Amino acid sequence: MVLYTRTSLPHERPSENAVKEFHTEGIAKLPLTARNSDLKEVECYLLRRASSRHPGNIWDSAGRFRAAHGYEAGLLDDLIALLAEQAKVLIQSRQVYIYQYRVNSKHPSTLEEGAGAWQLHRDFDFWHYMDGMPDAQAVVFHLLVTDISYNDGPLVVCNRSHRDPLPPHNDSSNLSWEDGFKEDLRYTIDARFIEEWKNQTLLVGQAGALYAMHPMAWHYSGLNLSHSPRILMSVAFNSIDNMPKKFSALLQRPSYITEDPTHRF
Repeated sequence: MVLYTRTSLPHERPSENAVKEFHTEGIAKLPLTARNSDLKEVECYLLRRASSRHPGNIWDSAGRFRAAHGYEAGLLDDLIALLAEQAKVLIQSRQVYIYQYRVNSKHPSTLEEGAGAWQLHRDFDFWHYMDGMPDAQAVVFHLLVTDISYNDGPLVVCNRSHRDPLPPHNDSSNLSWEDGFKEDLRYTIDARFIEEWKNQTLLVGQAGALYAMHPMAWHYSGLNLSHSPRILMSVAFNSIDNMPKKFSALLQRPSYITEDPTHRF
């Protein structure tokens, strides 16, 4: 295994407000904006993957491209290094590595068709039960690659839900790694909490906006009722002190889903 360890360029630390919101609310909008060149690089990555037969590609129930998985060395170098520095402060880690990289493309749908939505869930449930990650000492950054409004089916986070230890529902009939990304997810939270949860944050705004999400935060998204695809890039960083420990006893997911600690910062 080749390690791509790099010394990051000096970057500003997360604002005190962002750190507080991340730990208090489970979701924080960062005072940072990705460059247009970064957005174009993500779009090129998505087009390249969508036109290939990469095993990390996922399709929705209507047969349209849903997600691409797997980080490529050199992709978004400056932005990734910047986010890694943010991650080290947010999760208080001396060193982090890319744990998961994905780009979701949600195509326009109809209420009758119902394709493209994501059930209420937590990322950490998949990382813990399928990968063996010990603790939630990790962070997920979301980048709005396109302008995203309410009609686009934005990702919605239930504020402060990361503090709720409610066990997830486990659909034991879903045993493959794809079941962490298809519309019928393996680990979910009861959907009735969506209407009951008072404070929710919608990840909407202009392309380039960046958010930091706690891996225990409940989140979901509805249908894209607009006329254009909405694209969201997500990259998760895990602490080097929090690496999965039970691979031999669990279903080991492919390296393009759960990255080896190759890209360290």
